[in-house]
Amino acid sequence: YPHRFAKYVNPRGFTRFAIWHEATHGRVGNRVDTRMKNGRGMGEVFGKQWGVVAEPGGDFGAFKTAVLQYRKGKISHDEFMEIMAYGLHRAVYQLPTKEQALDPAFLGNWHAVGRTLLVGYLFSRDKKAIQIDRRGKITNIDVDELAAAVEELDKKFTEIGLAGNLKSYLRFYRKCARALPDSFMDTTLTIVGKLNRMYLVDRPGDRISGVGGAA
Repeated sequence: YPHRFAKYVNPRGFTRFAIWHEATHGRVGNRVDTRMKNGRGMGEVFGKQWGVVAEPGGDFGAFKTAVLQYRKGKISHDEFMEIMAYGLHRAVYQLPTKEQALDPAFLGNWHAVGRTLLVGYLFSRDKKAIQIDRRGKITNIDVDELAAAVEELDKKFTEIGLAGNLKSYLRFYRKCARALPDSFMDTTLTIVGKLNRMYLVDRPGDRISGVGGAA
């Protein structure tokens, strides 16, 4: 990342992001016992795939909380940047290959699915939050557009949780995964592949061919 963004990635941002992610799981539209508009339960409608909505929604809720707290003056600019930087860093750091992302078996990796969807969505929007050069290297991160994008995703995932339409969700996910630029993926995965990854929480269910996930 550009240094002006990378400097904000630190443990304090991780701690707040993780707390707000977990808090989002208690919200209507993210809970397994949420009642759909048709009267059925979220867990009943989505079954074992409940987590592909809940875990990405937890991330988007954490981002949204940071945006709202900053607007209300509850956190400083640096604190806001730390949370946004950590959330995006973690998503990019845990990207799978596009082939893996589009494999139906990958949907069992709930946390990694959400992070893939986030980055793909950022590239699918007309106003790009991530700008890259021809080699796929990140040249700029527009935090205002990142904030706008995660607010859109937070709203969308609450609606998905209430509507209970898994097919519609999967179409949206695949659209985002396909939006990931090949040059960006090649450059990112080359860099990440050389790193010795550390997972603060080791969840076997979050791993597929080298893709893992901390909470």
